[in-house]
Amino acid sequence: MIKHLEESELKEILKSENKTILVDFFATWCGPCQMLAPVLEEISQERSDIAIYKVDIDHCPNLGYEYRVEVVPTMLLFKGEEVVGRLEGYYTASELIEEIEKYL
Repeated sequence: MIKHLEESELKEILKSENKTILVDFFATWCGPCQMLAPVLEEISQERSDIAIYKVDIDHCPNLGYEYRVEVVPTMLLFKGEEVVGRLEGYYTASELIEEIEKYL
């Protein structure tokens, strides 16, 4: 199961995680976000080289502002504390893996 992060947790995760990190910025009211949730669960179970976390922008608005999230879903890829990729909108599992692999 993908962990939902609080504002205070993201920085610690970025410092401590040794994998490529995908953070899904979502909203519970967002249809495409709801469609993306099972895709991310599937990827998290199939790919041990990618750590996936979720941030609810309504619950953690400061993170949304800090990372310039203007639409949901927005997925940011991190290597360490650096944002290396940004993906917006819905993707199928195969499309998302193809995009993520560009940053691995």
